[in-house]
Amino acid sequence: MNSKSTSLFRLFRAGVLTASALSLSSMAAGESFEKEYLQILKQARNNMIVPAHQELSARVQTLKTKASALCEATNTQSLEQAQQAWRDVMQTWMSVSLIQFGPLQEQDRRLRMQSWPIREKLLERAVEGLASGPDPLQDAINNGSIAIQGLPAVEYLLFGKDALNKLQSADHGARRCQALTAIADHSVTLATELEKEWTDGFGDNFENPFEADGDLSVPQEGVDEYLNGLMTGIQQITANKVAAPLGLEGRAAKLKALESFHSRNSIANIRHNLSALRRFYMGGDSYGFDDFLLSRDNAAMHKKVTGLLDEVDAQLAQIDFALEDAVNDAEKTAKVKKLHEALRQLQATVEKELFPAIGVTRDFNSEDGD
Repeated sequence: MNSKSTSLFRLFRAGVLTASALSLSSMAAGESFEKEYLQILKQARNNMIVPAHQELSARVQTLKTKASALCEATNTQSLEQAQQAWRDVMQTWMSVSLIQFGPLQEQDRRLRMQSWPIREKLLERAVEGLASGPDPLQDAINNGSIAIQGLPAVEYLLFGKDALNKLQSADHGARRCQALTAIADHSVTLATELEKEWTDGFGDNFENPFEADGDLSVPQEGVDEYLNGLMTGIQQITANKVAAPLGLEGRAAKLKALESFHSRNSIANIRHNLSALRRFYMGGDSYGFDDFLLSRDNAAMHKKVTGLLDEVDAQLAQIDFALEDAVNDAEKTAKVKKLHEALRQLQATVEKELFPAIGVTRDFNSEDGD
């Protein structure tokens, strides 16, 4: 986004927030929600967001360690250990990736950690070029396509066809291993940057805009960013992780459009996404959006949201197979359709009812299209 576009966006967003504040003030007859908003932000940062980023940093470091061990002794056991380390990173990333505002959106960090959706041929070409090319690896990664900078590239190298044989190859096996560890190291750097942003500068501003300088000036802006980030995550799960790859929106199903088809981890990703979404809504074990609604005598809205989350979980429980097996399988696809419908209902309710109930504005995002 160029500077002119950024300025226009900020003016637009300021106007939207002002309108939201006026609407909220009218709705509440002058009552201030600053205290409640500050509680939401404080609990979100300290009880969920910072711990998730700390765990991500630790798990990415473990992945780097396991990747190095794999390259020192390239065998089935070391490969499986590296694969499990990757799965552990993905579990935590499914929480962090829902926080789609602030540090994650700056400097393309989200895409550099996980460039997805991405065309498989583009990923394959980029990673194979890196794994066999003559350029200095770290320079090639730092200055190259985001396709080779994150978790999908690591997945391809660890889970792709003939992964072990390729790592053991006399021709390019050593270079392939070097690429694997270099990409893992790049991910460590990204995770460390994100953790630092949340434990220091941006995190301080998010928790209390009155006391810490930053882009956020009032608590309502922080809650606005937070709920809009979660909304973007819901949209991505519904459209990109379920509907598009399973052919539920008019186009043909595509196995390679699934988020983690090499590892067959796609349904696990969704489970972890939705588990994190519920925790963010509930504020973990502390003050969350649910408590805000109950404090405003809006138990009906809370009941509706939790009911929809329960329905999503119920449909998810019926999917006792890998999503990769549902492609071109009518019986399995029928179960996924029920999950998709539950997700659509949740998305619509959050968008049309939860935002006004919380008193913030639903912003446009990259998932809204033109």
